[in-house]
Amino acid sequence: MEVKAVRLHKAKQYSQATSKLFEAREAYRRAAIEAQAAEQERRLAAQRAREQAEERERQQASKRAQAEERERQQQIGVLRDRVIVSQQAFEKARARASEAGAEGRAGDVFRQAAGLASEAKTKLDQGDFTVAQHNYEVASTLMERAITSANAALQAEAKKPEPVPEGSDKGSDLRMIGEVLRGYKAAYEGKDLEALRTLWPSLADSQAKKLGEYFKFARSIQVDLQPIDPPRVAGETATVTCRRADQVVMVDGKKVKNETNTTFSLRKKGASWTIEAIR
Repeated sequence: MEVKAVRLHKAKQYSQATSKLFEAREAYRRAAIEAQAAEQERRLAAQRAREQAEERERQQASKRAQAEERERQQQIGVLRDRVIVSQQAFEKARARASEAGAEGRAGDVFRQAAGLASEAKTKLDQGDFTVAQHNYEVASTLMERAITSANAALQAEAKKPEPVPEGSDKGSDLRMIGEVLRGYKAAYEGKDLEALRTLWPSLADSQAKKLGEYFKFARSIQVDLQPIDPPRVAGETATVTCRRADQVVMVDGKKVKNETNTTFSLRKKGASWTIEAIR
């Protein structure tokens, strides 16, 4: 149109040239509007494409995160299952150790294993499965060692010759003295002051008061008494020296261990034996 307008202008057809120029201007204006609209549509399409791509990426990232979480949970489940297996193995070993008398015959190893298992339970509750499994496995190994030691001690006890009693009365005295020691152990572990007074009538009030205070601050007490030699009975009196090991857990959680040689002096009154002194 612009070219035609120029030709008409050169031909001095000014009116027609002007008309063609107006038509050309209008055509340019429409073309500009259409180009602007096309550009706007292109930009909108590009924006929609970016948004769709971003949404797809978000969905894919979410799926990856969910898959990773499922895998993590599966791994946690596998680790937990392994710890539970180790825990069950330890409990079985502990039951066999108790049946073998390991708590008394191999007390140190038994308590070490039990303590390690307690730490393992704490780690299990905290979700530290690797350490929990390791601790349970080591505790099981220690418990097996305690079983072996207990069985060996039992065999040694079986082979040890029994002291020959001088008459039936002495044999009866030895049995009753053993019962007194077992009663003392039970009363002490049970923090039963009255039972101790019954077995130990000469217990001074001041000493009984100290024991009572001690019992109040002790959450649990374990006493292991192992006679070093058979009781020595001389008429109405007797002495027996024991290897004594006390394991005490105080109310604040502090653990106290004490091992010593303890000598019990006993006296017979009528048909009964009681403790006269402990040193």
